[in-house]
Amino acid sequence: MHANRLRLTLCLVSLIVCLAGCGPQEDTATRKAREGVLVINNSAEPSSLDPQQITGLLEARIVSGLFEGLMIYNPVTLEPMPGVAESWSSSADGKVWTFKLRPTARWS
Repeated sequence: MHANRLRLTLCLVSLIVCLAGCGPQEDTATRKAREGVLVINNSAEPSSLDPQQITGLLEARIVSGLFEGLMIYNPVTLEPMPGVAESWSSSADGKVWTFKLRPTARWS
């Protein structure tokens, strides 16, 4: 009788443990999106985060999220739009470019 009770208890505990793992689980990406976190898998460590020294797409992905350029591109038309520069102009021969920077831009 004691052995039957032990078997029954073990079966019930095993069943409870198995059923506990069967509930709906939210994957990490869904949870992070709900929390407002963007996760980008770069698959390797960057060799540098200095915009003047990066050489590949791996570093460029990270640097583009860290620094704003003088101009940015419209994601639909790919036309240049103001970034840190409010406006820009070039000389007639195209050799000299003048950028007017946003007064609210911050530098570190």
